Amino acid sequence: MKNELLISFLNSTFSSILSIALPLYLNSLNYNIATISFSISFMVISNLIFRFIFSFITDKFGSRKTFLLSFVFYSISSIILAIEKELKYIIISNFLIGIAQVAYWSVIRFHVHRVYETEKSKAMSKNWIMLTTGSIIGYFFGGYSTQYIGYKNTFILTSLLSLAIGLFLFKKIKNIYTKEKDLVELKNRTFWKFSLINSLMAFLTPLYSVLIPIELAKQNFSNSSIGLMFVFGNIIFLLTMLYFFKLKTITNVNLSISMCLLSLLFLFLSNEKNLLLFIMLIFLVSSPTTVLFEENYVKMFSKVKVSSLNMSISIVPFLLVKLFSFYVLPYIGVINGLIISLILLIIFSYLSKK
Repeated sequence: MKNELLISFLNSTFSSILSIALPLYLNSLNYNIATISFSISFMVISNLIFRFIFSFITDKFGSRKTFLLSFVFYSISSIILAIEKELKYIIISNFLIGIAQVAYWSVIRFHVHRVYETEKSKAMSKNWIMLTTGSIIGYFFGGYSTQYIGYKNTFILTSLLSLAIGLFLFKKIKNIYTKEKDLVELKNRTFWKFSLINSLMAFLTPLYSVLIPIELAKQNFSNSSIGLMFVFGNIIFLLTMLYFFKLKTITNVNLSISMCLLSLLFLFLSNEKNLLLFIMLIFLVSSPTTVLFEENYVKMFSKVKVSSLNMSISIVPFLLVKLFSFYVLPYIGVINGLIISLILLIIFSYLSKK
């Protein structure tokens, strides 16, 4: 599994560089938060469109080409960001970043569930460790590079590294195919049950990918400081997640609900808008809920045929909620958005125990 883990690490690194650099870059161009969120929402739109295309490619022609395309699209989108500042080109770039993300995510769970049938939970935990480690490096690099070498040079460097690494890893990844027929499970109740439950986690995404970085920039925090805050948050997420992966589902459910309730209590009692504490809250409550999210996938695909197409269909409710949140949260604000997210996570955790 070492090659899959390496790809997860590198993919997460490039994704996190762009996640921290992009909203700060658009804020520096004086776009308002609603426009920034609207442009970044095109990542989700391309996710919805191309998820099925890449699933078809993976099921019919193997997963190796899909992995390579992920790095290629990261490279192309970064070059566009480096040379163009108009909103239409930024939207195109975000659309391509979404294609890069879906090229990875439409394959990695398929790989884990097909190749590591007997130890899916263990494989998923290892994959999340590499994803989070990649995020730590990506946020650190994205914060410091944008401050000290500028946005343009950061995007160019990201583009070159992404393409070079994608080509290097192309031959190293195992090429997995789906050979069975009748793989779509649209009538399976378990399939839709866990798909809908997992969608409740999606509302949280725009908070840490758009609203909080921009809010921190408006409070005159430097790019490197913002990057370090997210690095620290991911370290907390990684360390606590390692603990939660060892616990039973019911224990994770109880801890998740308790942490969300304590976070809500803190928000209601707090008189100051301390964004650093809010970041830590987000990453803390994300640990048990992420473990439950992955456990739900294991439960789902213990009763559903494993194909890339089935996995793509299962994530559609999640993407629709995520798209909705990108359009709504800029008008709600950070605090109200976090309160709604915590309430949804409590509901998600409670339903995950059944």
